[in-house]
Amino acid sequence: MHKEYYISRYSLWFIAKILIYIGMVVYFLKYIYVILIIDFLANWLLNGHGPFEFVKSYWQGIQDILFNKGGVRFVIGIYEENVKTKDGDFLYPYIKLYEISRGGSEPYLILINGKRVDLNISWLKKSEQLEIEAYLQNRINGKRA
Repeated sequence: MHKEYYISRYSLWFIAKILIYIGMVVYFLKYIYVILIIDFLANWLLNGHGPFEFVKSYWQGIQDILFNKGGVRFVIGIYEENVKTKDGDFLYPYIKLYEISRGGSEPYLILINGKRVDLNISWLKKSEQLEIEAYLQNRINGKRA
C-alpha cells in the first residue's frame, strides 16, 4: 500500500477549528498579553528559547495558517516499508505495537525504544480513519498474533 492522507484547509472541520480559535482569541483579547508573557517565560525557562526564537515560532505559525498555498495539510503516509507522520518516518521493523483509537483517543504507535507516536488522524474522514487502522492493525499487530 502506498497512500498519503491530507486534510483540506477548506473542509468543514478545518473551518470549525479556525472559527473556534478566532472566538477564543477575541474572548480572551484582554488577557492575550498575559498569555503571551506566560508562554514566553515557559519557553525561556524550559527550552532556553529567547525572544527571537519565540517571535519566530509565532510568526512561523501565522505563516503556516495564512500562506499554505497547497490548501491541504499532510496527516499521514502509509507505505510498504514505513509510516510517515509529522513526527518522522518509522520503519515497520522498529514499530513494536499499534494501538487503535478507543473512546475518542488518537491511535498511536509504540516503537521498540518505548517511544509513543500519536498518529493524529481524527481530522480525516471516518472511512479514511478506518482504512488506516485496518491496514496498520494487519501490518503491525497481525504478524505477532
